[in-house]
Amino acid sequence: MPAESCPRCKGTGKIEIHPIVELRRRAKKDQSAVALALGVTQGAYCRMEKSGQIPRWQLESLASIFGVTTDQLLGREALPANKGLQPFKPYIRKAVEAAKAHRARQKKRSLSMRKGR
Repeated sequence: MPAESCPRCKGTGKIEIHPIVELRRRAKKDQSAVALALGVTQGAYCRMEKSGQIPRWQLESLASIFGVTTDQLLGREALPANKGLQPFKPYIRKAVEAAKAHRARQKKRSLSMRKGR
């Protein structure tokens, strides 16, 4: 395929990296850490990176996790120099607490179903 018709390199011959991949790499985080902060599975986040398509309902959350604007996240504006992830421990803490609460509800439901038999 000639470089002029390649959508990934836009005719430059150099393949562009999607901004969410660039930001994640700058922060030296893996996909599972960002996925946990966003509240999705690692596979769902991986699909976002590969396709470059971010669901509208996750766009603002992802932008706040990375500490950039939505336009920068979508590649409409240039990323700030040397910008990695903002400290996103509160996002991870919130996701872990939500997962624990969900497991507790499932366990409670499972126990109540056993008693009902």
